[in-house]
Amino acid sequence: MLKASTICFEWLGQDGLDRAVRDARVEVAGGTAQLHRRIVVADEMGSCNNRDFQPIDGRTWARKDFLLERVEVAGARVSSWLRTMESGEITRNTATHGAPETMASELVIVVNGHPQTLHPQEDATQGMQDPLAIYPGYWQSGWLTVQVPPEWLRSGLNTIILCTVDGSRWETLIETNRFPNRSAQSLDGGETWDFDHLGFNHCYDGEFLVRMELDCFPTNGRLTSEVFDLAISGDHLGTPIVPRQLFVDAECDTPAGTAVEWELRAGSVPAFAPDDWSAWKKADTFEVRRTDRFAQWQATLRTENPLATPVVRSVKVLVEAEVDKFGMGRIVAERNPAILHSSHRFGYQTPTSRALMMRQRWLLDDLVAGAKNDYETITRLAHWTRDQWKDGWNVDMKALRLCPPWDAPLILELAKHNLAMGMCTHYSTVLVQACASLGIPARHLILKAHCTAEVWSDHWGKWIWVDAGGDLSDETMAVAIVERDGVPLSALESRTAWFSQQISNLRFVGRNAENVFNWNRLAQLDHFCIPLRNDHMTSLNPGEPEHGKVWYHYDGYLWWRDEQTSPLPWFTLSSSRIDDFYWTPNCTHIHLQRTFQKGELRVHLESSMPNLDRMLVKIDNADWQEKPAEFIWPVHSGQNCLLARSVNTFGKEGAANHVTVEL
Repeated sequence: MLKASTICFEWLGQDGLDRAVRDARVEVAGGTAQLHRRIVVADEMGSCNNRDFQPIDGRTWARKDFLLERVEVAGARVSSWLRTMESGEITRNTATHGAPETMASELVIVVNGHPQTLHPQEDATQGMQDPLAIYPGYWQSGWLTVQVPPEWLRSGLNTIILCTVDGSRWETLIETNRFPNRSAQSLDGGETWDFDHLGFNHCYDGEFLVRMELDCFPTNGRLTSEVFDLAISGDHLGTPIVPRQLFVDAECDTPAGTAVEWELRAGSVPAFAPDDWSAWKKADTFEVRRTDRFAQWQATLRTENPLATPVVRSVKVLVEAEVDKFGMGRIVAERNPAILHSSHRFGYQTPTSRALMMRQRWLLDDLVAGAKNDYETITRLAHWTRDQWKDGWNVDMKALRLCPPWDAPLILELAKHNLAMGMCTHYSTVLVQACASLGIPARHLILKAHCTAEVWSDHWGKWIWVDAGGDLSDETMAVAIVERDGVPLSALESRTAWFSQQISNLRFVGRNAENVFNWNRLAQLDHFCIPLRNDHMTSLNPGEPEHGKVWYHYDGYLWWRDEQTSPLPWFTLSSSRIDDFYWTPNCTHIHLQRTFQKGELRVHLESSMPNLDRMLVKIDNADWQEKPAEFIWPVHSGQNCLLARSVNTFGKEGAANHVTVEL
């Protein structure tokens, strides 16, 4: 029998609000959600290489215009990607991220007529041979930043001019595009400006890599809850329910000029699908349907005052519904973790012909055959990756004078013939794409002066940090994974252990790892980021054409930030939310609901498997069988066990989750 009931779902404090995904304009800190006080103004993504450059010297100046709608800011910084030149030769050791050999020249940055002269200092690490050395000024090299007093800015067009007065020569980079057409060069010391013929050869039309960071709040940002199950109240075994109304009851601070707007949507399946879910509607006019079982709320934070933000302290959703209270059955055992979602979409490699070619040409199935679990598979792939080079770290770029793009088949062919350089980005690319070609989720992880990988392990149910290219010596060819008490760690876990100095129970594992690597390398994780895709075998765009050959400048990476680590002023995307970096792919979550029929349960299977092909279930002692995402499960007196897993289009099976129900 259905009875009227009110069910309350609550998001409170840091952990509660952190369950919600959000765009980069919102942060959750101190147990509240508010707009993130930071705006990066950029007209380009940095999709260019170090040969796409604009010279700057005594007569050749560079100009970058920014269009600002609001200038009520507490402060601003202008950053430009720059390198100094002597007699037309780059004085930085760009192939190894080395320190500049000379930085005695001066650069003048003029902001709306206000000049500032920079005197870059010679880096204390000059002459270091190890490209993985911990350069104190690494993140400041390549990018130069100046503070801009707020009173120098104005509404509308703001002009930044880069020039020299001491006869030195500099270069900045150019991304090719036609709009917004706010970069120009002058060949006559600023007398006239040309917006259409840029670069060393006057053939570029695009934007210089000059960005502005404003200390103020953006106009808006969104916070979106995870999907919650209206049928769950008290245990994980849902009850029959007919929802009547949904209400949002939130505790917020809204200073003058700020507001929070609330929306709801709901559906009959556990992940949003246009055919099964309603569209977002204002919360006070939202009408729930009888068939809706799952729901989400969304908060849009707005401000008209650049120095004020609304604050969300807690959120409650009250559900008025008719609920069946008879409560047949109970869950007595389960391994059924919720799926963790990132706030940012990730582009996974699909099983294209090139992905299949890589798998076949390099006999990857034979390489991993017989591995007892996917952790051993990952380790084998890491060792194989390091073995593909002889003298890979030789910085002369070999016969073709080429830094290959992030394309593993091309990298491997060139390495086999000793034709192109191989450095950390190429080692990590080969490992990431070898894993991807086998259907194993993997991604690059960029840290100070180095590029590594993280790979998802179903065996451990977590992301594992793997360094397959950190050993420069072809004598040892070491590969490193960090373990704590036998459990492999992610990069963030390794970073946390290092900065808290809780490393006594850590060890490096992998071939020759303990003999080659030392714990100081974890200090390279002071800043780290991930590209939000691993499908480079399908397309090299978007991204840098030569990732890592020079200091990273592409503005599509997601950077970690916390109380000790502020965002770098020239990059837009950052997050302190762990799930944004460590979401759970390959998971199959089992949603159960009682029905009005004794002896049956309704099952919804929710999968986070990339490139999902099918879902399999195993009931009690029966064989595995394919099932749709929703089905009825006949249950009997006593204990009933249901296992579920997903299979992707590469043929890889994910880990099995299970639920045992007793009647």
